[in-house]
Amino acid sequence: MPDNKMLDGIKKINGRDFRKARYIVLKSIGETRKEAHAENSYQKLPKEDSGFSFEKNKKENIPQSKKVDGISFGNIGQHVHRGESAQSIKPEKQREISAEEKRLAAEKREEAVEKLKQAEEKRLAAIEKEQAVKKNKLAEEQAAMLSAKATEKLKKKKLDKKKKTRKHKNTKTGKHENTKTRKRKNGKTQGFKNISRVKAVLRFFAYALPVSATAFVLFYILLFMALAVFDYDSSAARKASEYLPVPALAAKIGMVGYYGCKDAMDDFYYYGKGISKEKIKRELIKELAVKNFAEQIGIQAADEEAELEFNKIISGKSEDEIKNIMGAYYELGSDRYIERVIKPRLVSEKASQAVLSDREINYPALSKIAAIKQAAEAGRDFYAVAEEMGDGLGFGEYYSYDEAISMFGDSAASISPGQTSDVIIINNKYYIIHCFARREDSIGLRHVFINAKSLDDYIQEAVSGLKVWSFVE
Repeated sequence: MPDNKMLDGIKKINGRDFRKARYIVLKSIGETRKEAHAENSYQKLPKEDSGFSFEKNKKENIPQSKKVDGISFGNIGQHVHRGESAQSIKPEKQREISAEEKRLAAEKREEAVEKLKQAEEKRLAAIEKEQAVKKNKLAEEQAAMLSAKATEKLKKKKLDKKKKTRKHKNTKTGKHENTKTRKRKNGKTQGFKNISRVKAVLRFFAYALPVSATAFVLFYILLFMALAVFDYDSSAARKASEYLPVPALAAKIGMVGYYGCKDAMDDFYYYGKGISKEKIKRELIKELAVKNFAEQIGIQAADEEAELEFNKIISGKSEDEIKNIMGAYYELGSDRYIERVIKPRLVSEKASQAVLSDREINYPALSKIAAIKQAAEAGRDFYAVAEEMGDGLGFGEYYSYDEAISMFGDSAASISPGQTSDVIIINNKYYIIHCFARREDSIGLRHVFINAKSLDDYIQEAVSGLKVWSFVE
């Protein structure tokens, strides 16, 4: 009996053949996993099946349709439709797969091309770097070669010059001089000769230095004896004493040279008779102390300044007046007067102002006058403060403006009633003035002062108890 039956011209297939065909289609399109149950059903089917049963339709939820002789026309149309769809899907899926494969292949080709490009770029960069290194190395080698050639050329030139010089010397001085030159250039011989010369120099100084020192000491002793013992005075001896000072007086603060002491004693003898030599020596030590103090603070009297001061003193004076001013120095000359009187006076004046302005030297006096000014400005009665704290005071009187300026300076003319001036230094004293009234032609002033430490006080403290050695009488 045939497996397939015909019904009204329609070939009826059994369920086994239908499932087999369906499995083939699903496998070709890669849908076998989703329809795994179809294959299992295919394995379990009986070899012969007369068609779709009601149970199968129920299990697969196939909708019921009309049947003729056990054939469901709806199912057949459904299966036929499905078979046709699977056959139509297969070439489309293949085209999609082919397009995807082409796209992936194109991407792989592009990646390969890009990698090849990068590799080529790296290779070209490495080649270019290697070429640059070779080029630099070649340039360095060429530079070294040129430098070596230049050095060799210079050496050759010097050698040629030496040869020409040696040839010239040989021609001029003969064989003996040439032999002497060669020996001199011998290092060992030259070294021995240098050592010999050094030894000769050392021997010379070994004898010369003691001799020179002895001669110097003898000359100094003779000079000292000539000055101190025999009272020798000449321009040559004075010039020598500038370089080899011979002390007449010596102390911890310094020394007074022989001619300085001699001139001072002569000056005091002519300028102030009756002064003992001991007092003259003490005055010389004070002058030395003033000079040292002035040098420490940078005070000096230049020759031009002293000359100008001397001309100012004698300007408009008659000969008799000048003689009275200079006293004994008139006969000794103006240079002696400037050196012994004008310069020390200028230095002393500058040093005196420095002492009065020095806050360390005059700290007590400056502190006291500052306290008086502060109390007066705070409103206390000026007279009471001055009487309590001052060393001296003025009770208050009227001065003409010229008198006030002459006594206290320009600040006296500009001060107002009730005001107190700044500190004014007058004659080694610190002054403060207080205005109590002003009139058209006069001004009422009170003043107070504090005694300051003067230059003489400061120098006297410096030299008091100072040990002085005298080498002359």
